[in-house]
Amino acid sequence: YISADFNVNANVPYRLRVIVPGVSRDPGNLTTNGRTGAPSQQFAGVPFTMEVDAVDNWWNTTNATPTVTIDTTDGYDTEPDDKALINGTTTFEITFKTAYPPFTRISSADTAAVDPFLSDTSQDIDVKVGIPVKLQLLPPGVTGLPGSTSGETAGPPDTQTAGAKFWVTVNICDDNWNIVT
Repeated sequence: YISADFNVNANVPYRLRVIVPGVSRDPGNLTTNGRTGAPSQQFAGVPFTMEVDAVDNWWNTTNATPTVTIDTTDGYDTEPDDKALINGTTTFEITFKTAYPPFTRISSADTAAVDPFLSDTSQDIDVKVGIPVKLQLLPPGVTGLPGSTSGETAGPPDTQTAGAKFWVTVNICDDNWNIVT
């Protein structure tokens, strides 16, 4: 006997799910947190779109509309503004600034003060150096700070003596001061 077709609806919204490029939704898969695939490699300074879903306890997308905040492990990117989900999902544009060994992660959280949905964190994202565009000159006492606006640590360089030789470090960098090797 074959029954007639019938719909199965998502259960009560319970948590958020982060979907990054290279990853697809896999509702019902409790082992992989409702995802399949591996995150695509990203490049510092190049924007990409990621998604956040409101899902039930079995990773089925719901129609919930919580306001979501995004946070990344890149200390120098600009986090996108909080945004409400529409019909259970929405997109955010992210631009990492720092090429990270070994990886970067994106986390989502519900901004509700009462009974927020459980947060979620992406799988590891490999962020590579962008294209080389500038040189960086670091005198003694100054170290590079990839991803930052200035590209170097704050503070004055070490004092040098006139007529005495000293070494400087010269790096070729992408637009965000990540060293290109």
